[in-house]
Amino acid sequence: GIDAVINFAAITRGRDRKAMFDVNVEGPKRLADAAKRHHVRHFIQISSTHVYGSATYISRATAENPVTPYGRSKHAADIALQALASSDFSVTSLRVPALYGGGTGRNLRKLGLLMAHLGWFPVPHELGCRSVLNVRNLAVVLKSLLFNPLTGIQFAADRDPLQLNDLAEAASTQLDRPIKLITVPRAALLPLAIVSRTLHERLYGSSLVAQTECVPVLLSE
Repeated sequence: GIDAVINFAAITRGRDRKAMFDVNVEGPKRLADAAKRHHVRHFIQISSTHVYGSATYISRATAENPVTPYGRSKHAADIALQALASSDFSVTSLRVPALYGGGTGRNLRKLGLLMAHLGWFPVPHELGCRSVLNVRNLAVVLKSLLFNPLTGIQFAADRDPLQLNDLAEAASTQLDRPIKLITVPRAALLPLAIVSRTLHERLYGSSLVAQTECVPVLLSE
């Protein structure tokens, strides 16, 4: 009697790679296999744009190149789940950027708290833009997919990307602390790239999901 199953479960960080692959790959495979055997017609997997690694622009033409254990696990899950698709079992892999709102967005909250604690934060002359997705918008997209199924690889992202000045303004307002963004030459930020290229890219790089390829929101009453 179940029409659709949506899988949100995943481990996003941690040193135990086996546990990550058990949960992120084997878990969805077993869940989808059980759903298929019980005649569920639609399986939606919450996937991630991490499967594209450090790509600055993400669309269907972007090469898949996961560079983290989490990204590789989500990529492997997408491949395994798409292999289960059939004429009577639709599979959607919804690749989303960082989520925020409703208790999600741990890294964004930590960065906002750090900015407020310092009262300042270094930024390059040209701020990077990163696609994000509010959980309320994710809910709207999922409802649209349930009423108007789109199968295979799909994308979702807020219409407006996030920049560090947006985060600083939000943190300043929420915490009632002034935050000043100090513009520095990009070369001054290179030591961080040497220590952690991933952290440097997440702070100062760009990662935009093509809006033209995001799930259109078409709800049924």
